[in-house]
Amino acid sequence: MTNFFIQSYLTYRALFFWLNWPSYIGNVFLVPVLYITMLLLTGRFANSPLDSEFYVLGMAAYSTPFILIWGITQCNYYERVTGTLAHVLGSSGNRWLIFWSKGTMHFPNGLFTVTSSLLFAWAFIGLDFTNLNWVTLVVSVLLFALSCTAFSLCIGIFAIVMRSWLTLSATASGLLILLTGVVIPLEDLPFFLHYVGNVLPLTNGVTAFRAAFDGAGPMSVGDHLIWELGVGISYGVLGYLFFLFVEADARRRGAYDTSIL
Repeated sequence: MTNFFIQSYLTYRALFFWLNWPSYIGNVFLVPVLYITMLLLTGRFANSPLDSEFYVLGMAAYSTPFILIWGITQCNYYERVTGTLAHVLGSSGNRWLIFWSKGTMHFPNGLFTVTSSLLFAWAFIGLDFTNLNWVTLVVSVLLFALSCTAFSLCIGIFAIVMRSWLTLSATASGLLILLTGVVIPLEDLPFFLHYVGNVLPLTNGVTAFRAAFDGAGPMSVGDHLIWELGVGISYGVLGYLFFLFVEADARRRGAYDTSIL
């Protein structure tokens, strides 16, 4: 396990290009605050003041997949363009550990963003913590951070074979903000889209997250928590299979550093 954490640390240091103070503070702390402020004003003036908490909590939760998707995807992309991918795929290392090492050090960033978002909402917006069930809050945050990490690792594999990681990250982020209920309630989505939302990370986690502020205990939202965990495990396994496929294809073609999409 020591080698795994060393590998995770070195991968994070070398391939996460936002690891400088302006970029890190801006993306981990300031961007979520701007999202919350924008949607808060939307809720107050487009609908009613009572809707503002719905948007505030939704965007606080959304800050987690935002930083995870953009951070992990760029790491996969830069591993190809900087020339280290050939060494990784040519090594005899455990592929399961190699796959998860790209997300391990990003996981805390997801926790930092949601924590700082809630602190901002409490200090400057007046978010009410009176009825908060802390156990439900912590469990829901950990679970949707885990599922979003797995989802980011899964889609991040495509950054290895795509010319632009920015398009991939923007598309994935847009899907989550549109279909997971952070801004638009699932029941208001047209046709079959709410079913799509249920197989995405964050959807069930944000439901439990919001319920925590109404005092709901873990058992009362247990179905949502279990479903969020299942979604995370599914994306973790699927992403690992994608990783093995990309490796096999790279070995077959003899090309480790070229994009095909």
